Parts: sequence; structure tokens; C-alpha cells
Amino acid sequence: MEQAGSNFSWFMAYLIASILLIMGVAAGLMLWQYRKQKRERRTTARMARARARAWRDGKPTPSQQAKLEHKKGA
Repeated sequence: MEQAGSNFSWFMAYLIASILLIMGVAAGLMLWQYRKQKRERRTTARMARARARAWRDGKPTPSQQAKLEHKKGA
């Protein structure tokens, strides 16, 4: 009887440890995804500001400039 109680306590310890491990991995993945989306939003906003600045100054936008340089090289 004593052995059965000991086995059950080890089973519960492993179960709790595995659940905590799975929750930690899930939280890490969610944090990584959040940071990735934040970087993408920041990059998109930076590109939009660069386009607006170029338009306001009457210069070609960065993407138009890249196309022009590509045509010059070809």
C-alpha cells in the first residue's frame, strides 16, 4: 500500500512538471510571435514614413529609387 502512494506522488510530480514545461514553451512561442509582429509593424511604419517624406520632398520613394538603380545597372 505504501508503494502505491509513492508511485502516485511521483506520477503527480511528473504530471505537474510536464504541464509547467508545456505552458512555458507555449508562453515562449507566444512572446516570440508578439515580438515578431511588433518588428514587422515597426518596419512597415518606418517604410510608410519614408514614402511620405519622399513624396513631400518631391523625390522618388525608396522602392522607386531601387527600380531606377536596377534599370541603370542593366
